[in-house]
Amino acid sequence: MRTTTVQKTTMANLKKTDIPQLIMLIRTNFENAYNFQSEEEGRLLIAYWYDTLKDYPREVVFQSVSNAIKTSDFAPKIKNILDEVDKLVNANKKTDEELWAELVSVLYETHDASCDLRYGDESYRRGTAKLSKIWSELSEEIKAYCVNISGLREIAAMDNESRVFEKGRFLKAMPRIKETLKNRQASEQFLKLAGANGLTLLLGNKKDES
Repeated sequence: MRTTTVQKTTMANLKKTDIPQLIMLIRTNFENAYNFQSEEEGRLLIAYWYDTLKDYPREVVFQSVSNAIKTSDFAPKIKNILDEVDKLVNANKKTDEELWAELVSVLYETHDASCDLRYGDESYRRGTAKLSKIWSELSEEIKAYCVNISGLREIAAMDNESRVFEKGRFLKAMPRIKETLKNRQASEQFLKLAGANGLTLLLGNKKDES
C-alpha cells in the first residue's frame, strides 16, 4: 500500500473557503449528505469544520476527505476526516526503536556537557547551554520519558548494562507516552476552539463570522 508523505513546511494551510468544496465533494459521493435545513446550520458547520481543520495543510485535508470517502459506507463526519488526517500526519513519525536510537545518539554529548557543570562559572554556563540545546532538539516523546534535563543526564550516566534495561523500560513506556501526547494535543485543540468561539460552535448559539 502506498504511503502519502507529509511535508508540512512546504504546504499551505487550509482556508475557510475550502470547506464548502470539501462538503460538496462529500455530497457528490453520498446522496442527501449535508443538506442543510437553513443557512445558519450550514454556516455553523462550515465554521466548526474550519476551526477544527485550519491548522493542517490543505493538501492533507483534501487527501483525508478523499480517503474517508473511499473507505466509508456513509457520508464522512469530522471524526472520520480527523482519523484520516492523523494517519497522514503521523506517517513520518518515528517508531519506538527510532526514538530510542535518537536518545542514544545524544547520550555521549549529554554526559560531556554534564561534566562541564562540575567546574567554574564559565564552564558551568557552557555546559548548561549545551544541555539546553540538546534538550530543545529532542523529540517530544523523549522529553516526556525523561521528564527534564536531569532525567536525561541520569540516562547518560548509566553504564552499558544499565542501558539495556533502560531500553526495555523505554520501549514499554512509549505507547502510553504517545497516547498521552495525542490526548493532550486533542485537549489543547478543543480548548483553543472553545476559547476562540466562546463555545458557540459547540452549543449552536448564533455568532457573527467575518
